[in-house]
Amino acid sequence: MSERAADADAVGTGTAPFSSDAAVSDSLSVPFPSPASPAITPSDTLRPAATAKLRIREAIVVEGKYDMLRLQSLVDTLIIPVDGFTVFRRPGTLALLRRLGAARGLILLTDSDDSGFLIRDYLSGALPPEQIRHAYIPALPGKERRKRTSSAAGLLGVEGMDTPALEKALRAAGATFGEVPSSLYLTKADFFADGFAGTANSASRRRALAAALGLPPLLSANRLLAVLNATLTPDEYVRLKLSIRFKD
Repeated sequence: MSERAADADAVGTGTAPFSSDAAVSDSLSVPFPSPASPAITPSDTLRPAATAKLRIREAIVVEGKYDMLRLQSLVDTLIIPVDGFTVFRRPGTLALLRRLGAARGLILLTDSDDSGFLIRDYLSGALPPEQIRHAYIPALPGKERRKRTSSAAGLLGVEGMDTPALEKALRAAGATFGEVPSSLYLTKADFFADGFAGTANSASRRRALAAALGLPPLLSANRLLAVLNATLTPDEYVRLKLSIRFKD
């Protein structure tokens, strides 16, 4: 489900969804460092707390922040919240999804109500079909604990699904388990050393780097770092960095 929050451009953890086409915020879920996981629901007792997260090659696309937080307790992969219907007017979000889709594939995991299928259908038409796998959750009546009232359809969304249902949906979609395509070779310390964070010109340097990749120009440092780790090899990053004429 979609929630709005303020953008965080500094390196660090953040949970805000995409806030504008020109300023994609810190809401991408990455294996480093993870925002706090949501409260464990009774259904999660079916999976021991110490069980390792499921490693998945594909990035997972969800509607909003709370869906992302729910999945973080289960999977080790990029999780991308598109902030609900705002994705319809954010071409920069589509550019980001296309790049990630080309590098590792995408799994669309939206709610099973009319809104969820509308977002799924839009993304299916806007993204190359060979990059997409579809994961579906069951249409179960209910209400998430954080909400005062149920949704218009009266159904549980992704954030309200128990762990077995989410894992079943991902397996049925054909997710590639046990594989994460690129290690976290690029660290925040590297970004500081390369001038992409912590300096007076770091924001303009990040904009130039994002533009060279065809990404939204104001990706935050943390989010740009995540995309680079997910889509480029170390050699490709070095070649890209050297090919850009920065205006410092």
